[in-house]
Amino acid sequence: MAISPAAVKSFDQKAGTLQQAVDAAKQTGTAQAVSVTFTEAELTSKAAEALRQLPDSLIKADNLELHLVDNGVVATSTIDVAGVPVSIAVVAEPLTIDGTTTFVIKDVQTGAIALPDGLRAQIDVQLQQQISPATLNLPFDVTGLQIENGQLVLQATVNP
Repeated sequence: MAISPAAVKSFDQKAGTLQQAVDAAKQTGTAQAVSVTFTEAELTSKAAEALRQLPDSLIKADNLELHLVDNGVVATSTIDVAGVPVSIAVVAEPLTIDGTTTFVIKDVQTGAIALPDGLRAQIDVQLQQQISPATLNLPFDVTGLQIENGQLVLQATVNP
């Protein structure tokens, strides 16, 4: 799926709702609860746009698509391994631990091409770093991530 400027704009508008909650919490001094729903197209387009901005030292992915399934997200893409394009699928599911919600990578699939364990581990580490709450540095606490009707529902609390 190509990056859709309309989907990126829609994603950014929804992210603006989160920023409004941050501003309201600061102004009122009270916590704000907020819920935002993202579509596959919005998530795919925004993620593909973000991937283009990653440093060259990280594994580069092309043709990214995100698919929301019952209990998680399946990200499919093509990566370059020693000059050979390899199709990859990463299966992740939302998990809340001690009030912090993130995605946990459950599986990395490469089809018929077997990747060395070291490269698999490198992919896993880089993906975990990219989706960790510390890396994302969000100005709110994600209290829930749910997949409903093929959309991702993000629930958050913004503290003053």
